[in-house]
Amino acid sequence: MAVNAKYKPVSNISLEATFNPDFSQIEPDAAQVDVNSSSVLAFPERRPFFQEARQLFYTWRFAYYSRMINDPKVAFKASGKIGKTSFGYLSAYDEHSPFILPFEDASVYVLGKESYSNVLRWLHTVGEDSYIGLLATDRRFEGGGSGTMMNFDGQWRMHENYRLQVQAMASHINEPDDPELNEQISPYIERGWVDSTFGDEGYTALFDGESFNGYYWIINLEERARHLNFDIGYLEAGPTYRSDLGFQRDGNWRSVETFGCYIIYFDNGWLEKLEPNFSITNRWNFDGQKKYRGGEFGLIADLRGQLILSADYSTHSESFRGIEFDNLWSIYGRASKSFSEQLYLRVSGDYGRQVSRSYLVTGKQTSLNLYAYIRPSDRLQIEPDYNYIKSVNTSDNSILYEGYIFRTKAYYYFSRKFNIRLVAQYNDIYETLNIDPLVTYRINPFTVFYLGTSYEYCEMTGTENGFEEDNVYLNQRQFFVKLQYLFQI
Repeated sequence: MAVNAKYKPVSNISLEATFNPDFSQIEPDAAQVDVNSSSVLAFPERRPFFQEARQLFYTWRFAYYSRMINDPKVAFKASGKIGKTSFGYLSAYDEHSPFILPFEDASVYVLGKESYSNVLRWLHTVGEDSYIGLLATDRRFEGGGSGTMMNFDGQWRMHENYRLQVQAMASHINEPDDPELNEQISPYIERGWVDSTFGDEGYTALFDGESFNGYYWIINLEERARHLNFDIGYLEAGPTYRSDLGFQRDGNWRSVETFGCYIIYFDNGWLEKLEPNFSITNRWNFDGQKKYRGGEFGLIADLRGQLILSADYSTHSESFRGIEFDNLWSIYGRASKSFSEQLYLRVSGDYGRQVSRSYLVTGKQTSLNLYAYIRPSDRLQIEPDYNYIKSVNTSDNSILYEGYIFRTKAYYYFSRKFNIRLVAQYNDIYETLNIDPLVTYRINPFTVFYLGTSYEYCEMTGTENGFEEDNVYLNQRQFFVKLQYLFQI
């Protein structure tokens, strides 16, 4: 049984608590093509308890990432605004707590045990379009281990069109001493995907009770005008920086990043807006070794009739796991068109010479995405989404990897109270099929009844009677019935 309570002592302050929250009716995450990724993937927050007031806790570089509170048994949140000052506080007891471990060339996701998390946010507006903010996170594990992070962020409007943005984070980690966690990370070390040590002090990648401090900071100057947008920023992620409740893909780097675009508006004709743009990135590690150097040049065109076209060309070189890869490039294109409120189409794709991170070679990589929003009637809504990727070894033309993910969402509204949602997804890369139907009936504005199930099928190749055959089996199944009722006091 789940219980949620919300209380507003005054109009601008909100208190909310939840016990044993049930998020079974929330739409499952869309699979992302990760076949050539060495980093942990980020997913959007869909859980209502964590969505409300989430902009208050937001910072540019995810000092707080709510998905790190994975399976809360109980949680409490307070948020409000007094004058020009906003504040927020969140506390949770999590039964299965994840870690994101950022290393120089990769990040690793492992799942731990119970923990207690606290997040505190303070934000004060200063003048027009300027603010200063503080954010603190702390997570304590049952059985030992903790992670604390302090964040300062601010924006100052220096002129009508210029803003200076700063964010600085400092972390202190006391690792758990946990052999079960080490069983999860050891395979990555053995395969060479992550280094066995990190930092000048040679801290081990394993969870063996070490303590260390780290930092991450950004300074960025931006110009925002009607025609010209420009950013130049400097960033540093220390080799020992970790944020237990944040999101960090990698560490041990310094970077200078520049972006610019010029917007041209047209009052007449078939063209509404033209936007040439560029970006340049130069990244190196704390030993001075070049990690990434490249540039991207693009063009976006908004045509009348809600047709948007874009194309860009990028070229770069990078060092990955001690190997230098040069002459890397990519051509990208995208077109989207809104025909009416009933039909929207989008297609995008790229082709180029890219690093195959699993095989440590270069490949001719092709990717394609097709998406549509189709509403043939007021009752029916369909959203198909197709992602394809393929890479061919540049040296011998062998296929390094190839696969696709097809996902579709469909809603049918029998009435304002009664609807059915179906999410179906086939992942060709991992040969899995997920089917998630959900029935929703709103008895009244405060009472909702949910009936749903989820299936995951997997394909396994085996030998039977001397022949190799593909067998499909049910990997997991879940049924749930949920009645949501709001008591107003």
